[in-house]
Amino acid sequence: MRPCHIHTTRRTFITALGLGALASRTGWSDDAVLAVEDSEYATWEEVAREGHTFEHWTPEENSEWAWYRLERYMADEWKTVGISLPSHRQSGEPLQGQDGYVPLEKIPEHVLSGELPTLSESIAKRMAPSPYVASEAALRRPDPVVQSREGRPGSDWLLRLRAQDLRSWLPTIEPEEARVNGMTFWVHLIRDHGFDPRCVDGLSEAEFLRLHSAAHEGY
Repeated sequence: MRPCHIHTTRRTFITALGLGALASRTGWSDDAVLAVEDSEYATWEEVAREGHTFEHWTPEENSEWAWYRLERYMADEWKTVGISLPSHRQSGEPLQGQDGYVPLEKIPEHVLSGELPTLSESIAKRMAPSPYVASEAALRRPDPVVQSREGRPGSDWLLRLRAQDLRSWLPTIEPEEARVNGMTFWVHLIRDHGFDPRCVDGLSEAEFLRLHSAAHEGY
């Protein structure tokens, strides 16, 4: 899966190589499923504070190498906790003589295959219901107020759509393209536009770009 894409400079790549050492000090065991006894809606930040780990794998590359950056929400902020072993963009061969990277087998299968991850029932039932109705979504137009603030935060309607609904709706609109610099779409949409990571996890690079553009357009 390529949910977002960053062309990285050699200096950034060297920095990324250093981050690999951090991966060796990080536990890669599976996180325990959060047990929830009620169906009361909760924000994703509240769910995170209760013990669930939100994370995202971002594909990055420079002229020679490609790798995944792992970001986790920790202590109320997104932090890079490691990168995967870089592979050569042309040969596919892994970088030799380097230790401390996240093992490739730790990258979730849904990331590599481009599929939507499956939320556990305990996490999914804490989410507010999606307001998506196909016939009504087709009539939706940008809100001038939301557009004037560059989609920050996005409209309540857009922020509550789940990934499967976004995948149905995004191809029906043609917003002006809005890219990001110096960060991943994932972090920018959550930190600056107010999206719930539970709602956008699993979107492709093209879908992240269009979602970000839709937010700026005022949808």
